[in-house]
Amino acid sequence: MYSSLEIPSELLAQYQAELEGTSPHGSPLNAAAGTSVRRPHNSQLASNAIRKRTRTLSGKAKPYKQLDIRIPLDASFESVKVNLWEVARGLISHWSHLKDEDFQVKQYSGGLTNKLFKVTADVCGEQQVILIRVYGDKTGKMLDRESEIVVIQELHRQGMSARFYGTYANGCAYGHVEGRPLSVHDLWGDKEISDKIAMHVGRWHAVVQVPQLDQQPNLWRTINKWISIVPEDYSHLDAEQSAQLRALKIDIKQEAAFLESELMKINSPIYFCHSDLNPGNIILSPDGGSIMLIDHEYACYNYRGFDLGNHFCEYITFDIDLSKYPARATQLAFLRTYLRTYYHHYNNTTT
Repeated sequence: MYSSLEIPSELLAQYQAELEGTSPHGSPLNAAAGTSVRRPHNSQLASNAIRKRTRTLSGKAKPYKQLDIRIPLDASFESVKVNLWEVARGLISHWSHLKDEDFQVKQYSGGLTNKLFKVTADVCGEQQVILIRVYGDKTGKMLDRESEIVVIQELHRQGMSARFYGTYANGCAYGHVEGRPLSVHDLWGDKEISDKIAMHVGRWHAVVQVPQLDQQPNLWRTINKWISIVPEDYSHLDAEQSAQLRALKIDIKQEAAFLESELMKINSPIYFCHSDLNPGNIILSPDGGSIMLIDHEYACYNYRGFDLGNHFCEYITFDIDLSKYPARATQLAFLRTYLRTYYHHYNNTTT
């Protein structure tokens, strides 16, 4: 067993070799992929430990409220507010008597697939807050909404997520996490925040289990599912966009199959992963002492390397500024903190 301050030298060597571009055995690796980590424990012993610390639960979500209300994505903000008040009253029992003037609504910016609203209610002078999410059009083809509900409910039970309140026709509502979402500038320049992220992810990987879900990695199934809904031609786009896509000359199915065949050789360990560790999904508490992960749409059993590598890729932003990708020393510092926390919590849950 490892203490919270000790990391096996061979494991750090493995990470360092990955960042240099070769494995300890000399085979080439993709440093940016972040997936060349092998399970440090005997896999069978780890599997036994996981089974010991999980409960046998059904494969479905626990009962929750469902409303037959639809919020149009293209409606005016004033119209949407009326729908939001109706959803809030229907899902929160002790809000059912509130009047329109008892509510305040704020829309968050930056969502890629959804619209997110903060709804604050004045209940006898106390400000109570929930978040209401409106699903993006056709996102149900990309995401498993029922699994997401299972995940939120189980994470809340384990103290890793806010409470889930229920759904309506094209969205859901859950508790509000106090604090501020991080920005990419926090990733670039704040070692203390980076350490907090590493510690939280290390704890998450060590202790979080969602036994209701399939425990096989979901990465390739998701990629192939998304590929299946990519249009065969680009006639619906304008001429410039169509020309840009044709110029790529990439067979995306062949590319995905190649990546899967190569990355499967790495044997990255499988944990329950958040799978979308961008700074906007990381909330820093008001006192700056801790963080919480939000938006669990992509959370599933997955390769540990994907969670870590994906987080490092968030440094380069959507502008793909490769100069912002974390340096080797930055990655190693993050991984040391991650491993210390992981082993500390793993040891506590298996002894």
